[in-house]
Amino acid sequence: MTDLMIALCAFVGGGLRLGATQVLPSPWATLAVNLLGALLLPLWNDYWGPGLQSRRQWLHVGIGTGFFGSLTTFSSFCLDVIKLLAAGAWLTAEIYLLISMVAGILLAWAGITLAQHLNDQGGVH
Repeated sequence: MTDLMIALCAFVGGGLRLGATQVLPSPWATLAVNLLGALLLPLWNDYWGPGLQSRRQWLHVGIGTGFFGSLTTFSSFCLDVIKLLAAGAWLTAEIYLLISMVAGILLAWAGITLAQHLNDQGGVH
């Protein structure tokens, strides 16, 4: 059941990533989905998902690994940087790298902090 859920969630996450590329130009679609995933994956892993761990681990793993794994993408991030450099857009590549790394880390930290805060407040999972 877990493998099936990972595949189904990966289909949805990949479809959303593809949709982002239809709305935003490259490399900004990759940046948007990666930053969104950096914020939401820690919330899923540390707040929403743990309640499913014992009852429906297949759903917890499916969404965490399948959905967020296919929504966010390190390989597209790397390819976007290489394409920018090859096109001579050095400043854009540097800005893209800086935003991706700094904002990604800050958003992941924010997601973890928010999940801890929600858990401390005894919020509903």
